[in-house]
Amino acid sequence: MSSSPLVLIIDDERNLVRSLELALKGAGIETRGAYDGASGLRLAGEIRPDAVLLDLRLPDASGLEVLETLRKSFPGCPVIMISAHGDTRAAVQCVKAGASDYLTKPFDLDELVHLIGTTIERGRLDDEIAYRRSIGASESVIVGEHPAIARLRELVARVAASNARTVLLLGASGTGGRCTRPAGGSTDPSSRSTAPRCPNSCWKPNCSAPKRAPTPGPDSAGRG
Repeated sequence: MSSSPLVLIIDDERNLVRSLELALKGAGIETRGAYDGASGLRLAGEIRPDAVLLDLRLPDASGLEVLETLRKSFPGCPVIMISAHGDTRAAVQCVKAGASDYLTKPFDLDELVHLIGTTIERGRLDDEIAYRRSIGASESVIVGEHPAIARLRELVARVAASNARTVLLLGASGTGGRCTRPAGGSTDPSSRSTAPRCPNSCWKPNCSAPKRAPTPGPDSAGRG
């Protein structure tokens, strides 16, 4: 990770919050603590944490209520629920409400550190995938700002939206002919374009280097 992740801990047990802050700091994770739902939500808006540790029972609100607010206000921020009660029904409710995971107190600190790391990384990967989908398949595959690249993207988009049944791509080997196939022939249902797309099967790259004509030898001089 390029920078230390920031985790918000929302729990009314002050000693537990301090212990978690020390343990996570030793693992290179920055933390901020809040002791009730209202201050936790306010702090989340100020610091924009990478993940939240949220107690199921808080003095001013239900952890589920705080979870629902967090998911609406910060949909990309993963929330790990923690509770002193091993209630299976509550765990299921939390996961259905959008929690990334559910831990029962007391929990192993090493396990918690590992869980936070994997949860944050998974969230960042999900954000990257969503970003790639949002900019469209063609822009995510054919990369570059040169005018020639821009013209290529425009041409591929036009061909992909046409009724062409077969597209023959010509060029020397290694010039990127295959890169246009997923760009123009994407069948990804998440694509935002509503224009019909030329299916992947119609893109026929022919990127082989041109074959040289055989050099006449002494054996071929008298043939014919």
